[in-house]
Amino acid sequence: MATMVDHAVAGYCATSLFTFTPVKKATSRVTADVVGLFLRTTCSMYLQQSRNRGRTWTTVSATYTLPARLAETASYTLASVPDGPGRLARSCVKAGASRTVFCTAAW
Repeated sequence: MATMVDHAVAGYCATSLFTFTPVKKATSRVTADVVGLFLRTTCSMYLQQSRNRGRTWTTVSATYTLPARLAETASYTLASVPDGPGRLARSCVKAGASRTVFCTAAW
């Protein structure tokens, strides 16, 4: 079962980062989801990893975008990626054409 580590919000878009193991080990993995609430614009989300304690980040998943003009709530969960010792992971989200990206805390 996955445990939520943190979440980030951008307008009507939100992302949450989940881990499958409470203590990092060689087989640890993380995943993330994106949720859009009555979207008026698109909502994009992706996973990033760092191997140098967060100094630099690399995108390790495809970017998933929820469509605009949703009349209800929509969500999508990314496939999990490795997150063992020596790695940090975070999930990032942005609304529409905004240049501002909001990311979860690193795990």
